[in-house]
Amino acid sequence: MTPPQASGVIEGSAASEAGFMPHDKIVSIDGERIRRFEDIRRIVTVALDTPLKFKVERDDQIVELTATPKKETTEDRFGFTSSRGLLGIVGPGQGLSIESITAINGKSLETNEDRYKALNKVMGQQITVELDRGSQMDQFIIKPLIINNEGFSDPESPAYNSLVIAQSMEDEYVKHGVVDGFTSAVSETWAITGSTLTALGQMFTGTRSATELGGIIRIGAIAGDMAQAGFIALVTFTALLSINLGLINLFPIPMLDGGHLVFYALEAIKGGPVSEKVQEYAFRLGFAVLVGIMLFANLNDLFQLVQ
Repeated sequence: MTPPQASGVIEGSAASEAGFMPHDKIVSIDGERIRRFEDIRRIVTVALDTPLKFKVERDDQIVELTATPKKETTEDRFGFTSSRGLLGIVGPGQGLSIESITAINGKSLETNEDRYKALNKVMGQQITVELDRGSQMDQFIIKPLIINNEGFSDPESPAYNSLVIAQSMEDEYVKHGVVDGFTSAVSETWAITGSTLTALGQMFTGTRSATELGGIIRIGAIAGDMAQAGFIALVTFTALLSINLGLINLFPIPMLDGGHLVFYALEAIKGGPVSEKVQEYAFRLGFAVLVGIMLFANLNDLFQLVQ
């Protein structure tokens, strides 16, 4: 897991406006303890324009900040769109390419020699760098630690000329025993379930577009991307898909297990089974709802593919 540290802050972002500083360590969000950077990403992603209260450790003191993640709509290579909350911090384990730096503290830089000279003068200081990221120009507030050009034998490597902005460039590895592994799995499943329900609720309220509801085409496309990203990414996506399918199966829709549980609850309250006629109409309604959802989701995929 990646430490929950803000190694850099994007100028003009929600984090910058809230007062986040480089090397802040996020302790909790809305009272929920944060143990890793992935926890921050999970909470912020579904917090579309929703204020979040952060407790941050800075210079051995706890600072309370309130930030409202900004809604960002992205489009993948297949044309599928999705919305997510963006806080605007750079996590540990990330560096900035020196070649992409166009200015430091407002002073324009044109050559790598100028960049190296300027950076060597401000190591360990809080500075603002402007980066050319191809499609956009971004400004970052950072405290650079070291130019990572030693110990690498391949000058063509992206890491050869990177600016290290994190206090720790390495992820932490935690080995769980049987009991810890089980409790961690339950906790992770609970968190994913909560995020999924939040996203579905946002579709009903209009905060999130219903076009983000995908079917088998989008699932196949994402699975292909995850397979290319590596074995761990594919296993993680498989687990996520399994949790979501299990959650949907528990929805109180007749024909699904959740619908059967509703009938069992009514039977317990009533003291007898629901009439066969009522069950028949309920199952027909449930079937129509399921077919409608599947058609809507897959038509969503088709329309976005051909646009």
